[in-house]
Amino acid sequence: MKSLIIIFIITLSASVSENTINLSIRNDASLIAPGIGAERILLNQSADDIMALKGYPDKISELKEKKELFSDVFKIQAPVKIVFDKIYYYNFQKAIFFLNSNNVCAIAGLNNQRITVDSVDLSRGIEFFIFNYGNKNLQIIKRDNDSKDIIYFYSKGIAVVDDKSDDKIDMYIVFIEEGKDY
Repeated sequence: MKSLIIIFIITLSASVSENTINLSIRNDASLIAPGIGAERILLNQSADDIMALKGYPDKISELKEKKELFSDVFKIQAPVKIVFDKIYYYNFQKAIFFLNSNNVCAIAGLNNQRITVDSVDLSRGIEFFIFNYGNKNLQIIKRDNDSKDIIYFYSKGIAVVDDKSDDKIDMYIVFIEEGKDY
């Protein structure tokens, strides 16, 4: 009986913690939760939810066929595959939402004045980010041998981009964590 109560408490606390993170993301545009959301939007939210919260996008790209984010946009072979058919771009907020069948499948941010739920400040650069997140489940991919573009992937649902190899995070991408279903 005690073990059943302990399992229930652990499950309840995990659920409360995820709900707290979701609420925090919805209320704070500067907060990033790998594998969950960013820019006040949660992964798997609908296009209508985005527009209700952020207004009409500055640009909308509707594709005739589905594309894969990393291979078709960044021209790299990434450890994750993110398929999308629509893009919402918000210029002032420097945020890009990738949608698949009208639901958010990835969020890209071009503002490094952000902090993760793990208290990692993106404005402190790539080295600081890697120091805090570690090397476990990290994959580093260069666009090509001549390029300075480097993407740092973590399987927990976040990638950061340094496009000049200057230790500055120029973009972050939040996506569904590897092996997790929404």
